[in-house]
Amino acid sequence: MKAFLMLCICSLLLSGCWSSRELNELAITVAVGIDKAEDGIIVTVQLINPGDIQAKTPTNGPSVTTFSIKASSVMEGLRKITTKSPRKIYLSHLRMLVLSESMAEDGIAEVLDFFARDHEVRTDYFVVVAKNTKASSVLNVLTTIEKIPANHMFASLDVSQRIWAPTRGVKLNELISNLTSEGKQAYYQGYW
Repeated sequence: MKAFLMLCICSLLLSGCWSSRELNELAITVAVGIDKAEDGIIVTVQLINPGDIQAKTPTNGPSVTTFSIKASSVMEGLRKITTKSPRKIYLSHLRMLVLSESMAEDGIAEVLDFFARDHEVRTDYFVVVAKNTKASSVLNVLTTIEKIPANHMFASLDVSQRIWAPTRGVKLNELISNLTSEGKQAYYQGYW
């Protein structure tokens, strides 16, 4: 009886799901775009519309929504987007990080540092540069074959590099390694 009582008391001290988050409270982000602005950056996120993805009957609405906001840092931008989005930005399912060409030319160390250090973000997504256009424009393109445009970009880049090889995908860890290794640098040659 004492053992059972002790077990009951100890179970009260256990903390169940203290860090759990409900899916209806999260905005699952599949792509992030960073554009250079005059006095900061413009952060654009592509979020999944869960109702359109799981619908048994096709809907006329898009499967994703994009939000953009001007900020001084990536963290500030992601937090400020919650003024437009009713849910918290959740980056664990990120597939694409799109940087504008002007952003890439001016330096991306701060942006890469944020994504490399964030404990919620995996590093298995591609980092691409939007050549001759804005990152926000790339994220606003809807695709017909794939419901989620970020998944379409990820799969296209992955298949292209494996099958035909006119492109080569670069994931976050590889990009950071190239930028920090002596004698190596990141560059793009027509495609990237």
